[in-house]
Amino acid sequence: MKWLQDALVGLGYELDVAGAFGRDTKKGVLAFQKGHRDENGNKLAADGEYGHHSARALFIAHGGAPQHAI
Repeated sequence: MKWLQDALVGLGYELDVAGAFGRDTKKGVLAFQKGHRDENGNKLAADGEYGHHSARALFIAHGGAPQHAI
């Protein structure tokens, strides 16, 4: 989970990098979801859960290519 926390901190979200998915990480994921879209341009579900669509969007936010472009 530390890699998720590091990725969120790297994008400017404030949270403790504790290595466990706690309240701060959930808040960071929720904030990320509210401000980002998936690889197809759809709004992410702002639920605080780190699933496939949030993972892809985080990868893209860090400079990765959307899957359909690979």
